[in-house]
Amino acid sequence: MTKFFLFIALLSLQIPAIATIRYVKPGATGDGLAWATAGDLQTVIDGAIAGDQVFVAAGTYQPAAASSFVMKEGVEIYGGFAGTETLLGERDFVTNKSVLKGNGARVMSNTGLSLAAVLDGFTITGGASAASGGGISNTGASPTLRNLIVIGNTSAQNAGGIYNSSGSNPNLANVYILNNTADANAGGMLNNVRCSPLLFNVVFAGNHAGLNGGGMNSVDGNSIPNLINVSFYNNSAGSGGGGISNTRGGSVIVTNCVFWGNTFVGGAAPAGDIGGSATVSHSYTQTVIAGDGNIQGLKDPFQNSADPDGADDVYGTADDGLHLNSGASYFAPGLSPFDTGNNASVPAGATTDLAGQPRFQGADSVVDMGAFEGTFISLPVNLVSFRGSIENGISLLTWRITDAINFDHFEIEYARDARNFQKIGEVRYDASRDSYSFSDAEDNKSGYFRLKMVDIDGSFDLSSIIRLKNSVVENESTLLYPNPTADYIQVSSKESGDIHIYNVTGKLMLSKKLKAGVNLLDVGKMPIGLYYGIANGTKVRFLKK
Repeated sequence: MTKFFLFIALLSLQIPAIATIRYVKPGATGDGLAWATAGDLQTVIDGAIAGDQVFVAAGTYQPAAASSFVMKEGVEIYGGFAGTETLLGERDFVTNKSVLKGNGARVMSNTGLSLAAVLDGFTITGGASAASGGGISNTGASPTLRNLIVIGNTSAQNAGGIYNSSGSNPNLANVYILNNTADANAGGMLNNVRCSPLLFNVVFAGNHAGLNGGGMNSVDGNSIPNLINVSFYNNSAGSGGGGISNTRGGSVIVTNCVFWGNTFVGGAAPAGDIGGSATVSHSYTQTVIAGDGNIQGLKDPFQNSADPDGADDVYGTADDGLHLNSGASYFAPGLSPFDTGNNASVPAGATTDLAGQPRFQGADSVVDMGAFEGTFISLPVNLVSFRGSIENGISLLTWRITDAINFDHFEIEYARDARNFQKIGEVRYDASRDSYSFSDAEDNKSGYFRLKMVDIDGSFDLSSIIRLKNSVVENESTLLYPNPTADYIQVSSKESGDIHIYNVTGKLMLSKKLKAGVNLLDVGKMPIGLYYGIANGTKVRFLKK
């Protein structure tokens, strides 16, 4: 009997704990084991074990007064859920914003973490620290930080945004560090004593330090952060290094980066971009910095630096103002950040930029400089227009081209979040026409669409992104279905009247009287294409397939 119990005990030691998904909603107090019983954020994190995932619904979360949220080793914390998803891939953190807001102290304070601890899909804001680190403080902690916006945090000492100290080496990918301030050093990020974080696809913009390093400051000879495809714009410092300052032996490795509009008070160039020791290569800088592949820029490289989040007011989408200016003649020969980066420096497995667009585009597949990949590729096709709409539950895209030579096909791509695009269809190039259309077979698909225009040699360009938003209107007086159709359409009308159907050239194709109720119309003999109509004064359209 003793041996039996010993066997059971040994067996139990060999069975690993089963990872669990835990759920959090604003104001919830449940056990966190389902959305219906979602729990409090910090309570759920504290109860999780290594390997667990915490799904956090959209909303604003604050720690107790004068305290901070704390991550846990091995626990992955993901924001951006609507509150019904069952899989991580179903979330849309661009639309469903999960906000961690300070409450009289820094927002988050971490110790003793490895890269297995993950924070992904949050906005970190409103932190105010009397010490260092207004947004996130890592002390001997090296978490993975992804898909974050660290914005509007302050420190009465150092590091308004992120503070790394005592051997903290976090990995940051797809992160905005914006409008943070520190009374002393490092408006955006401070790396203090043996701290060498890795940053990829990161933007520092609008951060300010009273002393050194508007964007970043690294201190101590063993603090050497590695920056790859990072953009520094409009950061400022009261002393040195508007973009980056390295003091007391600190240094930095800078590759495929862009610097513009960073300023300081006092000192001499090139301190506006980088002050102190630095190894810089394949980067676009406003002042002369020695290094392989560096370009001293003569003009603002961004498409609309005055509006960093773009017309949609959403960071991390294709219209962000800190994308590279793609004008065909904007950059002088030899002074362009397009296709001039170093592919070997891009982290293994990294394939997209800060907006989720492909990092390696075109026949040469050379990475651009900065956090965003440009689309400056001269294809033998000119996209004149690209439009979309949702009517009668169908997503319809239309576009027109000119000057196509050796062109092959269009791929239609869709994303729920304006970042993670997937191919949903293909339209072949036809030399006999310049107008094209595509109808999405899935009804009521709101989201983001773009065209991938592919040449016969495999090179491609991407169109601008358009957003379609479905509005479900109840109690319509006239409904038309199915759509698309191959033979018949049914028109449901609340009253008698008439319907007139036209093709895209305006030619009248069908005219019928309608009765109150359901009317069946034969459209089987009509050519394939898009048709418009007016039914009892209501505009309708359908696709004949």
